[in-house]
Amino acid sequence: MTAKRRIIIRVIILAIIIFAVIFGGVIIRRNVAAASVGQKTRYYTSVQLRSGDSLWSIADRYCPDGVEIRSYIEELRRLNGIENDRALSSDSYISVYYYK
Repeated sequence: MTAKRRIIIRVIILAIIIFAVIFGGVIIRRNVAAASVGQKTRYYTSVQLRSGDSLWSIADRYCPDGVEIRSYIEELRRLNGIENDRALSSDSYISVYYYK
């Protein structure tokens, strides 16, 4: 292999590496920008239960858009240490979350 041919191969390899770094940076930047645009902050609040309330009725009122109601209810159970709806009593409070 001649010296001229080695130089050409090195230049081509260097060009490919530079292209890959620039292209990869653009893709990463787009993904980060897209993720930060859709990011919402989760807030918590305390809700006083009324007579006849269930986790389903609470979830129906507070479940954020885009969140499946069943997963929201499971999160409420975990968040409040609730094993079943019978544990709920009127005039008590539970924590709920929402996004803003």
